[in-house]
Amino acid sequence: CNEIVLLAYYIAAVNIEKKEGALLLQFPEEMKNKSLTGELYFYCAYDSKKDKRVSLQSDSNGVQTIPAGTILPGSYTVKIKWSNGEKSYYSEQNLSVL
Repeated sequence: CNEIVLLAYYIAAVNIEKKEGALLLQFPEEMKNKSLTGELYFYCAYDSKKDKRVSLQSDSNGVQTIPAGTILPGSYTVKIKWSNGEKSYYSEQNLSVL
């Protein structure tokens, strides 16, 4: 039961921000200086042609930058699966790209 609470804490801490023509994903503080692997899936419910999968490539600060234009304008559910080599995590968030 404690593991589920801890996992939920990590899921809640993932932050997606639009900044300087890019999307920035900030992973939890605990993920800094960890080798993260995983995938980002941008799911567009009304247009599957806009769906996009991106490999996780965060920097040592736990930040992944996705350049502008990689994701087409639309409403998405961002599904993030990642591992720090010890545990696997999952997060889901809504995102509008204009």
